[in-house]
Amino acid sequence: MDLDFSRTAEDYHRAMVGFTRFLGRLHRFAFSIVTRWALNFDAKVISARTRISIVGIASAALLAGCGAHNVRKDYQISQHPGEGIAFLSVSHDLAGGRATTAIFYLDGTGSTFDLNRKTLTSLNDVMGVRTGSDFEDTYGQIYVVPLPAGQHRITGWQITNGHNLHIFPDGPLAPLEFSVVDGQVTYLGNLHARVGLGHNIFGMEMTNDGVAEVRDRQKRDIELFNSRYPELKDKTVVSLLPLGTWGNDDTLKRVNPTPIAPLPRK
Repeated sequence: MDLDFSRTAEDYHRAMVGFTRFLGRLHRFAFSIVTRWALNFDAKVISARTRISIVGIASAALLAGCGAHNVRKDYQISQHPGEGIAFLSVSHDLAGGRATTAIFYLDGTGSTFDLNRKTLTSLNDVMGVRTGSDFEDTYGQIYVVPLPAGQHRITGWQITNGHNLHIFPDGPLAPLEFSVVDGQVTYLGNLHARVGLGHNIFGMEMTNDGVAEVRDRQKRDIELFNSRYPELKDKTVVSLLPLGTWGNDDTLKRVNPTPIAPLPRK
């Protein structure tokens, strides 16, 4: 029997995107079913605390399914009138390791439970498995996201360290606004998380602080884009978001305890 080892990283990337979309639909369905069950189940059988835990878990699953998706490799922009493409990269420092994730929010209001926003992450996590990085100098990936022509914006960010610590900006941010042009690919720049390191109670080094910034990495990103999307390479226009640190260096930190399923009552 002949074995085919010719599959490329692009094939793997495409498979992961398809699988992530499937998980998003599954999460939305599970959220509606589980939330209804948790809120209506007999109070004698399930405690309010358990009910809140179930809804919280379902909410987390819903949020995990709201990630932005890249266009297919064979995407024909001429076949999508009224639509353009936002092209950018998202990354975090190598020092943060693969456990760290930089998360940026596209459109929506910036509210935690805003179902209209999309997430842009430095690394993806599919069923507990980290996908690879597009870059060697940072952990990150490019995004080639189809959007309706018109005004859009990046509304917020956070950094997670893989050990239940979430790092946020201290206070509201002025959104990073940009325009998407019909039939055009617009390169916006690199959304990057600079991380600060500390040690946990066991002396292990890990991310414990950070700040978001916008960088110009067009040479690196466009070269990768052209190799991955040859049909779109002549349609790219550079229109960078405001470069530099987004906001100030002040951050808030929140530790999310690992949820523990309560024991059934005797």
